[in-house]
Formats: sequence, structure tokens, C-alpha cells
Amino acid sequence: MTTDYQCFHTDDVTHTNRVYNLEKSKVPKGFTVSAMAWIKSGRYDEREDLGILDYVISLLNGARKENDIWLCVSNSAWQPDNRIERHKRLWNRIKKAGLKIPEYVETLEEIKERPGEVRFFGALKISGHGLEKSLFEIMEWDGGSFILISKKGSKINELIRHGWENLNFPEDFVLRFVCWSDAIILRRYGEFEAFDRGYVAIGNAKEISLLLGEHKSAG
Repeated sequence: MTTDYQCFHTDDVTHTNRVYNLEKSKVPKGFTVSAMAWIKSGRYDEREDLGILDYVISLLNGARKENDIWLCVSNSAWQPDNRIERHKRLWNRIKKAGLKIPEYVETLEEIKERPGEVRFFGALKISGHGLEKSLFEIMEWDGGSFILISKKGSKINELIRHGWENLNFPEDFVLRFVCWSDAIILRRYGEFEAFDRGYVAIGNAKEISLLLGEHKSAG
């Protein structure tokens, strides 16, 4: 990887740091949550930002040999509950936005309902390399999307069925799922055209330690 970036790591996100900060009350009892970030400063360059995402996914594949990698995405706002919205659902909405959904990949989708409104949540399984461009574009379309790295067989349907709120992320259910499943969340750091931007990984201290070791080996 030739893109210039800085890597930051914190053993405990409840202690003040520049990677990721969470209140202690949000962390499930008995767990320590760590974080690691890859940050690039300077003018926006899609190719370089995509290079960081490709690099981090390769690290995750190296650190977690037996895992599933999913892109978790939603339509960010509640929609009117009508026939048109229920027909569009999530993946059709993404396609209509001009984004490419890779063929021959497993996708999940769930609908969440409240009086008069619906919202869709889904996940797209990432297998191997070559999908990074599509992932990058979908993550730009949905600023609240994230990549979930979980052990094979983890009950990701429970997470998709529950959904999440983009403005309060990671909410309690998502963080409990990550801790109890020994999973890792990879999220965008900063806006796509911000001066400082990149990706941040959040997970159990043990899992982030493995990722940090993979990064040092690759460096």
C-alpha cells in the first residue's frame, strides 16, 4: 500500500483518545472495547481512499481466518408505508441510485415497521477481493453503513432484524452483538471529502489486538 496514512490504536475506548470515544456505560459489562483507525489527511482522492479500504479489508482477512465479512446498510430515513416503498425495498433503491450490486453474492434484507412508516436494513456478503469499488460507493451512499467481520455462523440476521440508528452508533444492541459475537465493526472515519478521513475498527480488545498484530506484520 503506497497511500500515506496514519494508524492509531487505543486499548480502551472509554479512555480519552483520538481514535474513538465511548462512555463507559455503553460498553457491555465484562468487556473491554478497543479501536484502531487508519487516517489520511489532505485533499480528497477517491483512489487513495479506496486503497485504504482495500488494505484494511486485507488485514481483516489475515487476522480473522475463519470469518464472514458483511456490508451492513440501510435507507437512512423512515419512508411512508405504501406499496411503492415496499416494492423498492433496499437493494432496488440502491440500484435505482445508479450503484452496482455485485452479482452472485449473498444478500439479506429485513423490514422494520412503525405506524405509517417503514425502514429497510440489509447486509451484503463480501467474499474475496475485487468488490471494494462497489462497497466504497454504497458506503458513500449510506453514511451510516458499516462492515461487520464476524465468525462463520454468527446470527447476523438478528442484527439486521433489529436495525440501528445512524445518529447514535453504535447503539447498545449493536455493541452487545459485537462483543458477544467476537465481531469487529469497520466504519468510515470522517466525511468522504473531509481533510482527515479513513476507517475505524471497533471490537473486543482481543480481536483488535489480533488486527494490530496483522498491521505490524504487514508494515
